[in-house]
Amino acid sequence: MTHQAQDGVLAKQQWIETHEVMAVDPSGITVRITTEGWSEPGQVLVGALYVHETRYLDVPLQRFDFPLASGEKWNQWARNSDETMKTLGTTNRHVRVGRWEKVSTPAGTFDAIKLGVMMDAEEFWRGPTTCTCSVWYAPAVRNVVREKRDADDLEKSEGDSVRTQHALLELSDFTSGSR
Repeated sequence: MTHQAQDGVLAKQQWIETHEVMAVDPSGITVRITTEGWSEPGQVLVGALYVHETRYLDVPLQRFDFPLASGEKWNQWARNSDETMKTLGTTNRHVRVGRWEKVSTPAGTFDAIKLGVMMDAEEFWRGPTTCTCSVWYAPAVRNVVREKRDADDLEKSEGDSVRTQHALLELSDFTSGSR
């Protein structure tokens, strides 16, 4: 599947993000984005938490808690590392499942359930990062069809709050694989 993405914090940027399931076997599911590894559906071991930076997590990040039902919520803490396994910081991720909505994207219109996601993270070089996301998951594509992301960092050196993300990702193409 392919998403059109744009971010407009410092300068308007646009890119295409392709998500491709590379393997499904007893060890888990491998999805290629930047490279994202899932231990099972909705459970991320390696991937980007809110931007393109790949993180390695000490426990699987519960991106989705299937079956998704309105009113459900979960909260999780996870330590994340870089590719050298140097611990970078911790992330707290809180998810609240909202209501069903019709979502129109360049790839079509889908029935999707909306998730509200709040993340707080801190790393050695920056203070708290607060990320607020709205995520629309559509069972018809078994993935996200739209995601809005806003994030701010508190720079430790300056003490200033800096907008680091104001992004929109939308599904622009989808080819269903075998189930």
